[in-house]
This record gives sequence, C-alpha cells and structure tokens, in this order.
Amino acid sequence: MKKLLIHITMAFCGLMLFACSNQEETKATVNTHAPKLLLTQNGADFIMAHQDNVLIEKSLGKLRTAFNTAVEKPLEFPQPLDAGGGYSHETHKANYQNALTAATLYLLESDTAALAYAKEILIGYAAMYPNLSTHPEGKTQAPGKLFWQILNEEVSLVYLIQAFDAINSALSENERATIIIGLFEPMVSFIKDESASTFNKIHNHAMWGVAGVGMAGYVLDHPEWVDAALHGGDKSGNSGYFKQIDQLFSPDGYYSEGPYYQRYALMPLVILAQAIEANQPEIKVLEYKDGVILKTIETTVQLSACNGYFFPLNDAVKAKSIETPELGYALPLVFDNSENPDLWVEVMKQNGNVVLTDALVGLHKKKCEPFKRNTLYIKDGPKGESGALAILRSDPFCGGTTALLKFGTHGMGHGHFDQLGILWYGHGNEILADYGAARYHNIPQKFGGRYLPENDTWANQTIAHNTLVVDEKNQYNGDDDLADQHHGDGIYFINSDSIKAAAAKNNTAYPGVNLQRHVALVTLEGLGAITIDITTANSEQSHQLDLPFHYKGDIVFRKPAVQMEANQLSVLGKENGYQHLWLRGASETTQLAQSTLVNGNSFYTISTTATQPFNVLWAQTGANDPEANLLHQEALIYRSKEKSQTWVSVLEPHGDYNTIHEKTSGAATQISGLTAEENNGVLTLKITTVSSQAFQLEFDLSEIQNFNNPHISISKV
Repeated sequence: MKKLLIHITMAFCGLMLFACSNQEETKATVNTHAPKLLLTQNGADFIMAHQDNVLIEKSLGKLRTAFNTAVEKPLEFPQPLDAGGGYSHETHKANYQNALTAATLYLLESDTAALAYAKEILIGYAAMYPNLSTHPEGKTQAPGKLFWQILNEEVSLVYLIQAFDAINSALSENERATIIIGLFEPMVSFIKDESASTFNKIHNHAMWGVAGVGMAGYVLDHPEWVDAALHGGDKSGNSGYFKQIDQLFSPDGYYSEGPYYQRYALMPLVILAQAIEANQPEIKVLEYKDGVILKTIETTVQLSACNGYFFPLNDAVKAKSIETPELGYALPLVFDNSENPDLWVEVMKQNGNVVLTDALVGLHKKKCEPFKRNTLYIKDGPKGESGALAILRSDPFCGGTTALLKFGTHGMGHGHFDQLGILWYGHGNEILADYGAARYHNIPQKFGGRYLPENDTWANQTIAHNTLVVDEKNQYNGDDDLADQHHGDGIYFINSDSIKAAAAKNNTAYPGVNLQRHVALVTLEGLGAITIDITTANSEQSHQLDLPFHYKGDIVFRKPAVQMEANQLSVLGKENGYQHLWLRGASETTQLAQSTLVNGNSFYTISTTATQPFNVLWAQTGANDPEANLLHQEALIYRSKEKSQTWVSVLEPHGDYNTIHEKTSGAATQISGLTAEENNGVLTLKITTVSSQAFQLEFDLSEIQNFNNPHISISKV
C-alpha cells in the first residue's frame, strides 16, 4: 500500500511538474506579448484594487459609459471622403478612440465583449488600410489616407497601437499577424517614410508622428522604428523626439506656438516619454534637458486663468481648458514624479479625464492640496533666450486680477503679430481679451472646421490684439518668416508682496520705432489692487499710433463723450484687419479717458492718460464679413499722431453687481484724476481719488535696468 502511495505521489508530482512546466511555457509565451506601454497588468491590478478612489472611480465610469455607448451603434469603416468634422472623418476618429477604450477596459476587467470589439476594429482597419490611397480632401496640407491631413493619421496610430498593446496577449498568432501586416506596417511606413517631410519636421504634427512610430517600435519589437522616432528618419539627431524637445520647448517648459498648441503637443510628448521610461529606462528621458518634460506639464497648467481656460494666445480655440483630455495623460506622469504629488491630486480632479496608467500606482496614499497659480516669468525659445511671457497674479486662486505680457517668439505658423500684447482678467473672467483663432472647430459648414480666411485677415493682425499699431500696419509687415527671426526682450521682472511687475521692449516690430510696455500690479489705499499699464513709442518721425483695448463686458459709463455714428457705420480702414472694424463713434481730443464695464458680478474701470493728447475711437468687429465668420467683439482705440507718445492706463476692479438680490454697490470708479509726465526717461504718474487722496508713482523707462530691482517708487502725496 505504501509503495502504491509512493507511485501515486510520484505520478501526481510528475503531473504537477508537467503542468507547472506547461504553465511556465504558456506564461513565457504570453509575456512576450504583455503590455509594454502606459498600462501594464500590474498597473491594471492596482487600479482595480482601488476602484473606490474618486479619480479612479470616475475614470472607470467614463470608460464603461464610453464603451456601452460605442457598442450601441454598428461598426462602420466608411471610405475616407471628408475633411475635419465630416462623416467619414468623425467615424474613423470615433473608431480609434473606441478601440483604445475597449482594449483598456479588457485589460482592466477581462471583459470579453470589450476584447471582441477592440479586435474587430483593429482587424477591420487591417483589411482596409492597404487599399487606401491618399485622402481626396488632402489638397492644402500633407495628406493622410484615413484622414485629410497626416496629423490625424499620426494621432490614429498613437491610439491604435495602445489598443493593440492592451489586447496583444489575447490575440491568436493569425490575428496578430493580420493586424501587424495589414495595419501597422503600412501605416508606419506611410507616416515615417512616405510622409518624411512631416515626420522629420520640428513641429507639433511631427511630435505625434514620432510618438506613434516609437510606440509601435516598442510594441512590435522594431528597434529601427524606435531609433527613427527618437533621432529622426536618417538617425542623425537633426530631427526626431529629442530634437523636438530641444527646439520646441523652452527650459521653462513653454511651447513656442502658445498654450493651445502646447496642450496638444503635450500628449505625444508625455506618452512617448512613458513608453521610453518603461522600455528603455537607461535613457532617463524624464531627466532630459534638466527635466523639461515634467516642467512642461506644470507650465501648461500655469498657462490657464483661474477658471481653467488656457490663455488664448496665437491660433487658440478659446474653449480649451485644463479639462482637456491631453492633460489626462500628462497629469498622472507629473503626479508620479513630483516632489509634492499631493498638489497634483487637486489638478487631476479639476481635469476630470485622468487616463488610467501605471503612473497612478500609489494614488491611494496621497491627499489633496489646493493648486496655486503663481506669478511667473516663463522664458521662451530653445535656450530661454527669446523673450518671455510674464504672468502677474494678485491672488493664486480666483479672488483677484491677472495680467499677462507677451514678448516671446512669434509662434511659427500659428503665431500672431502681437508683440508686447497684454491680457487682463478679473475673478477669472476676460476683461481685456484676445480674439484667439478665427475657427469653428469641427463644424463642417464653417470651412470644414479649418481655420477661416478671417484668421489671416483679422485674428492674427496686430489691430486684433491689445498692443500698439503703427500707421495701421502689422508688426513685421505681416511677414511670419521675418517675425519668427525676432522677439521682444525683458527689461525687468518683480515678484514681491508689495508689487508684481514686468517690462519689455521691442525695437524690430516697426522699423525706426522703439516700443516698451510696463505692467505692474500694486495695491493703493482706497483703490485696492490695481493694474498699471504703460505703453511707449519713440521715433524720429511722426506716426499714427493706435492702442486698442479689446474688452469684454458692457459699458456703463464713459468720458469724454463719444460722437456716435447715427445713420451709417463706416469701415475703420482698408487692410491689415482694419477692414473688419466698424467705427461706431469717436471723441474729441482728450488727456483723460475713462470707461467703466460691468462683467460678471464686478465693475472694471479703464482710466487712461498720455503724455500727448489723443482721441478715443469705439470700434466693433463685423465689417466685410459676408459669411458671418467673425465673433462680436468691441474695442476702445486710443489714437494720436506723434513722434513719441506714452499712454498710461489704470485698470481698476471695484464694486459688486448682484442680479439675484438686485443689489449694486461700488459701481463708480474711485479715480477722479490721472496725469502722466515724462522727464529724462522717468515717468511720473499721479493718481487722485474721489476721497481726495493722491498717489505718485515713478517708473524708470530706460531700456537697461537691474532686471530684478528696477526703479519703481510709490508714495502718497
């Protein structure tokens, strides 16, 4: 009996060893196709074990809802015909997004229905892609095949390769080969080789291309694809991922095309960074260029007003905020690598679109801290040598005002001619506003969702911004290539408890005209926190000088009186954006102009004086706009003809307007007098209040000063 038991035991152990051996072989086989990108099985297990975390719960709920919505409709693979916003475009876009949604859900929950759905999409495109020619609408830009421009093709690769990675281990060898040969190999070849001019460009379009190709290289074990993505198609290092980082992002993490395109370039930047970190940690990608990838994420958030909307610089669609899905990828990465991760929990909650990746491991141990938006001097240019953005904030939350002074790079193909332009916010609301882009994104009736012709004729023109216009012309004569060669230069920057200020100059925007702008946030007794804006122009010849303030709000008071056009509006000018402005009225010559606006629950008064007399013009967009493409926008334009002129505006928030309880308080400005004199390069500003208080402020207007300690004095007289 004992011998029989021994034989049974040995047989059982043999079976167990055989089974274990087979399991190890199977495990080894599976592991060769295990996820290699942002979400691995370990990350998925952590996420599912912590579903009660509010961020994870919300993202999981969105995944499930998105998948359930997607499967309600039959899958379609229409022949590519339409530009952005059209049926075929939107269908293919939804397909690649749904593929990643379903694949992620499978990796997290082992949902077989989600697996089948993701698989069907990938195999469907594997059957379709080899037979596609270039897109019929790809006329003005580098065309794709599924989409009208190669950019969308690159984005689709970024999504589809992640979907494939998530379900790779669940595919049969035949399914895997079908998808790789039919979809990924021809798609990578089209993006990397046939569209090499875009792939090797230093531009946000190329950033998406290198991200997709690099990730595909890691997942499909093609190191030559990875090399091309990181170092350019010819492997020389003159293009590719690292060159993109070198050229497009400043050391402070600012992207040269502005916040709107920064958040767009951010997604491929951080996705490929995470793929590199997971597959080639020895590269230490997050340490590259002094950790600029992580700085870029933080800077992106700081480039938003306190209500979360990005500053609408350059070709910006103004509806974009920090809720943008691209930050859903970026914020977990900075959370995972921050010295203060608790700070980023709050931002991830505000974003509301956190992507479930390995970067969230450890989330359950973190607490939430309020995120502060700070006063910052954000350098521009590859080495931080090309001007800057100065963001001045009276309050880190939404209790005060924010002023932004722009004097960095032009912004390549998406730049606007707005050197020394300003924006001004009160309680998160735009008061002095930027138009952003002339574009109805993804609306087919509006030029296929593309940039409208008015983007060139209005939105990027100098008169469309809050900056000085000389002789009704654009800065750099409207030449993008010329503008890209120049930038403004900082004169000083202060960030102290008593004053926050910045100044910059530009002597190249208009030949023979030297421009300066000084912006300061100060607090004066009886006035509270005010903003002082100083704009100077100096030349040896007389010029027509126009200083526009494009405002948001309703005018409730103004002086001097404006003589309104009673019967027929006239167009302000013939070109350079002036042809789109109706002149609604103008004032007589004055030394002091005041306009009080109501915006939201507050009042804001703009009090303006100058060293020489000026007229006030009241203008409105809408002229020469037969397709009704322009948004309604009003502007005050201060005009004079001088060799030299200095305008000083005091921007004053005050009062409360409560429509619910029908109560109004503090609706009138507290400034009764404002004068400016300039002697030997020093501007003396005197402010008198209705309570008979008087203040004197002095600003040194010389071009060379102590950057961190300029001559600014404030006294009560």
